[in-house]
Amino acid sequence: MSKAQGLDDKFNINVSVGLHIIFNANINCEYRITDNSYISLGYGELTHLFEGQVSHIDLSHVFLKGRNNHYFEFAYGLTSIAEVEYSELAPNFRLGYRKINDFNSVFFRTGISYAEGLYIGFGRSF
Repeated sequence: MSKAQGLDDKFNINVSVGLHIIFNANINCEYRITDNSYISLGYGELTHLFEGQVSHIDLSHVFLKGRNNHYFEFAYGLTSIAEVEYSELAPNFRLGYRKINDFNSVFFRTGISYAEGLYIGFGRSF
C-alpha cells in the first residue's frame, strides 16, 4: 500500500464551492492528528437568491480511507450557522472522495456535506 505525499504533510488548506440553499463558498484548514485523521476548521458563506448571505463555521473530525491516492472522505462534527437575528448549532457530516496528486500534494475533493452542500473543491498539503 503506497501513501500519498499529501498524507505525510501535517496541514492542508482547501476551498470548495457547492450547491446548498443556492450557493456556498467554503474554506477549510485541516491539521493531521493521526495517520489518516484530521481536525478541520471551516468557514463558509451560504447565499440565497432572495434572502442574502448566511455565514457558517464548522469544526469536524475528518477520516481518509483508501490507497493509491484515492480516498474516501468521512467527517463528523458541529456547524454554527449565524444569521442576523439568531445563530444555530447543528450537527455536521461529510461524505466524499479525495484524489491526492502524489508529486505536489495538491488534491481534488468532491462530495456532500451539511455545511458545504453538494461540493467540489481543491486543496494543498504542507
